Amino acid sequence: MITNFPSTNYATSLRGLAAVSVVAIHAGAARPLLESSTISEIFGGGITRFVELGAAGPAVFFICSGFVLSLVWQKSRNLGFISFSLRRFLRLSPLYFIVLSYLYILGSLELSDFALRMLFLDAFLPAVFARDPIGILWTLSVEFWCSLLVPLFVITLRSKFKLIWLTFYFFISVFSPKLLIELGSTELMAYKSIPSAVFCFAIGVYLSGLNPSSGEGEGFKIMTVFSIGFLFMYLAGGYMGAWWISILLTVSFLGYRRTKLIQPKSNPFMLFLGTICYGIYLLHIPILARVLELSSTFAFYLTFPVTLVAAAISWKFVERPIISKSKR
Repeated sequence: MITNFPSTNYATSLRGLAAVSVVAIHAGAARPLLESSTISEIFGGGITRFVELGAAGPAVFFICSGFVLSLVWQKSRNLGFISFSLRRFLRLSPLYFIVLSYLYILGSLELSDFALRMLFLDAFLPAVFARDPIGILWTLSVEFWCSLLVPLFVITLRSKFKLIWLTFYFFISVFSPKLLIELGSTELMAYKSIPSAVFCFAIGVYLSGLNPSSGEGEGFKIMTVFSIGFLFMYLAGGYMGAWWISILLTVSFLGYRRTKLIQPKSNPFMLFLGTICYGIYLLHIPILARVLELSSTFAFYLTFPVTLVAAAISWKFVERPIISKSKR
């Protein structure tokens, strides 16, 4: 599995769900339903909003990454920050290099884009950050740089002022997009997600510091009820945004599972999806491009099984061997 922490299996499973949701929205999983006049007329808005939750999949992934990586850092901090950073780079780069090379050979990617993305520098260049056809993989550079902030998050969110720090990170998430607009950033779609990602990582680190507690568990159960209520309000009329709905649901679930006195077993298939989620996220891009040449209506149902197999192969022969070597 991805980590040596059994208690993080539920976070790993959530990452798998987030990866599948991203594939679903990119490949138009709801298109067959929306093309039915009867279903579209009755449920069209709700179906569209439900599928659009896939666009908020990165929020789920960032929270889970902060959760897992904070535990990884605390276990290996004696090796130092440089070792931690290098291992993150080695974890993300090899499969990314393969996908970028494929796109470059096809002529879909310029050499300058290739180099910038391999160094995860596209996060600092708006024009490159959102440029097609690889712009939808913008999360990788954000994931890398936010992961390097995990030691800082651990220091601040393990202190006695942790709630003040968490509020500070929340304010960064809420007000930075408006500030970026005032400063002239026109790439709001991409850049508004960076400060939001900082908060998502921070909340993940905060949740990883919770201890099993029946009292806190009850609190997160109540929070889950409210989150599900907000979800149905969103599906019915678009109240709130998909990003914040996903954050609420993820925080409720992780907080509840983290504070349970006895951990139930994780679903094996969901855990499998979480283990290979990076391959699912990366490899669906070139696979979807080929599937769309055959069918647009059923693109998701053709893309997903092929992506699943490709991601499993990638995990076994590319990712897992590199992870094992980086640990040594």
